[in-house]
Amino acid sequence: MEGPKYRRAIDLMEADVGDELVALDPDGGNCFGFNEVATWVWRRLAEPATFEQLRDGLLAEYEVSPDRCSSELQELLDDLANRGLVECGGTNGR
Repeated sequence: MEGPKYRRAIDLMEADVGDELVALDPDGGNCFGFNEVATWVWRRLAEPATFEQLRDGLLAEYEVSPDRCSSELQELLDDLANRGLVECGGTNGR
């Protein structure tokens, strides 16, 4: 059984700055800066994805322990959700 999926909650205007992303919410007037990992997650969320799909993709892309990856990914997703940038189809995303 597949878990709940994360998805982008809003569309942002985006500009690449090196390995990072600067994004603007034209409706709310807010500007966001994404580091390399947050940029990877944001781009992956162009299509809905489960926590496990995101974690597995990060583990394949970066050298990080599974525990640290899971912990930091959850913190990032929680932060993005608190800012109104992503939403999840479940109660806690896992």
